[in-house]
Amino acid sequence: MLSFSSPLPRLQQQCLYILLLCLLIQIFYTPSSLATPIDDSAKSPLTSIHTEPKGLELPPPLPIIPDLESSVLDKRAPAGASLDTPYPTHLLPADGPPSTQDILNVIDFYDNAFIDSKIALFWTEFGGTGTGGYMTIRNWAMRELDTKRCDICFYNECIPDKLYQWFNERQSRWTPQQQDTFVQNLSKAFAMRARGTIYVMIPHNRDFVATSVWSVYEYPELKRNSHVDRVIRLKYNVTTKKVVGEKVIWTKPGVG
Repeated sequence: MLSFSSPLPRLQQQCLYILLLCLLIQIFYTPSSLATPIDDSAKSPLTSIHTEPKGLELPPPLPIIPDLESSVLDKRAPAGASLDTPYPTHLLPADGPPSTQDILNVIDFYDNAFIDSKIALFWTEFGGTGTGGYMTIRNWAMRELDTKRCDICFYNECIPDKLYQWFNERQSRWTPQQQDTFVQNLSKAFAMRARGTIYVMIPHNRDFVATSVWSVYEYPELKRNSHVDRVIRLKYNVTTKKVVGEKVIWTKPGVG
């Protein structure tokens, strides 16, 4: 007698095959309507690199946060640390003001990148005139030298802005003499690392004072600095708000 084979096991196998196939489709295929949406502003790492045609030099973008570290974040010192690298503050005094050498170490850590080829600006004897020397010479340089903000530099800009703020936070614990020492050491270090042609502004009816920060700490170091070519004095009339005199007061030997 012929053996009888029930169709049930075969039907079960086919159902299992179909079920397995459905599971595989769900695992390896996701309809586009269910895919995670992509942000239109997203860019791949390769396409986000800023490139410009040769011969076209665009100015650097303005920083969102107005500090030097953010404005030079994408630049690198020639041989120093990347400018967004935090300075190891454990190398600095925990309480008192930093010495001139401490500040020079900071400048050299970034290989002078905060000063570099920038025009170093100084001012003196504006006290009691009702005019601030800092903004006066800054505005003059921006207008007369036709420079951008990043092309000029002051003593408080020769180190990273966040590090300058780090010192400022500690000044509340310093004596007035220690606060003066900080400004003197910072000014001296700035003069020791400045380059090229230097400008110093003074009210037109005043002369340099022998005991001022300029006369004691800045000017002597500028003359000893082999990277400084000349020092130009600007006489500024605080009433008419104009420079009324410009004179080279020192030139490095050998510089025409």
